[in-house]
Amino acid sequence: MSKGYVAPVAAILILAMLSGCISSSGCEFELVGFDYERAYDDVVELCKYPHRLTGSQYLENGMAYFVDEMKDAGLEAHIEYYPLTCFDILDASLALVRYDLLGLIPIDKTEFRHGDDFIVQGFSGSTDGAVVASIAFAGNGTEQAYEEAGNVSGKAVVISYEQGGAGYNAAYLNAARNGAALNVMQNRRYNPASGYPPIGVAAGAYDENGNYVPYPDIYPDLIIPTIMVSNATGNAIRNATSGGFSLFSYKLEFDIDVLCGMIREI
Repeated sequence: MSKGYVAPVAAILILAMLSGCISSSGCEFELVGFDYERAYDDVVELCKYPHRLTGSQYLENGMAYFVDEMKDAGLEAHIEYYPLTCFDILDASLALVRYDLLGLIPIDKTEFRHGDDFIVQGFSGSTDGAVVASIAFAGNGTEQAYEEAGNVSGKAVVISYEQGGAGYNAAYLNAARNGAALNVMQNRRYNPASGYPPIGVAAGAYDENGNYVPYPDIYPDLIIPTIMVSNATGNAIRNATSGGFSLFSYKLEFDIDVLCGMIREI
């Protein structure tokens, strides 16, 4: 069908639906009107819950409500549960620590706030208490950028998370495969109108069957602490460690505790 016939055919289909005369295999379809007052009742009910987060009782309440409504409408409806890997951030701290020239004696630190300055990412690895690591930069997080960065093993690696650079999963895996102690993604990609704040993403990949599988289920041996920082936080780290002679050195101190696993079925 040429493009010129698309609009007329669509118009005919719409008119046919409105008249209730569309049929398939001998069965007629009847247009069901939209009752905005009835829909408003659903909105009122759902607004009684502060949220409907996965695995929460509020989600259970919302599902039960709609199952009851569907049954009242004469439909067969039930809730099907399936396993889901979940994560819970128990602790998250990040600070830029200023040391003496030799990097031995801490002088002071700039602490960043979780949720405002940085966000621990979904299925992030955990640390065994507070960790202090030297800072390295790996461009936009691609494999080539890591090759140019050299040895980053055991370091907190900061990348510019931007259009044209490594995607989320690639940035995570490249950091893990190069032995980074912490994967730091500086947001230069999302929400520029808000100043590129940190956002939370849950990493995952597709298996051979096309199913989306979350970390750490699909890469159990490549789990490292991973965070996204705001553009401003990333710039603060970059400015402190910019080239040129300085009487000070800087490291990142971080403590991340994430409970991750199949906590429950939903």
